[in-house]
Amino acid sequence: MTLAVAVAEGVWLGSHQPSLPRLRRDAVQRLRDRSAARRAYDVALRASGLPRALATVSLSHTEGVGAAVIGSRRRLVGVDVVRITRVRRRHAEALLHLGESRALRGLGSLGPAVVWGLKEAAAKATGVPELCFPELLRIVACADGRARVLVLSATPLRLTGGWLRRGKFLYAWVATPPGSDRANQLFPDPGLPGHVQAS
Repeated sequence: MTLAVAVAEGVWLGSHQPSLPRLRRDAVQRLRDRSAARRAYDVALRASGLPRALATVSLSHTEGVGAAVIGSRRRLVGVDVVRITRVRRRHAEALLHLGESRALRGLGSLGPAVVWGLKEAAAKATGVPELCFPELLRIVACADGRARVLVLSATPLRLTGGWLRRGKFLYAWVATPPGSDRANQLFPDPGLPGHVQAS
């Protein structure tokens, strides 16, 4: 099933989930994953009504399931899709910093996947995920499918986001709030592409 939903003002989440997702570790699986992400992108772009040239996009895929989040050109966006049972509590605990566990109370078995997904999505939104995952990311609020994530950088960045559950998969997304200007460069270094979208 392929569908798109507005998850926030000016932000659309597209998803493609086959009826029987399968995990294989080969070139065929990589093609399925990319195709799923492309389908999610296509449906989200159509739903947004934005011309391709004015859209900012982030993609994610796993096990033949794809996700895309689309926002206007002036917004930073990030998305991650993860099989809920694939992320264990020990994985989430390795990503958490002091104080973050308070923000995640009450999530039960979804907690580890929410932590992983939000931090992955936030890292992608920065354009330089390798510099900030997970050390520079803080989940400061998280409840009822909504979240706030702080990126600690030269120019601190506040992201709003959330998550949706579809079957065995969790889709996590983040975006800069409406009306906020896209940061020119979160990590000032002439050799780094500070605002290139990672996928």
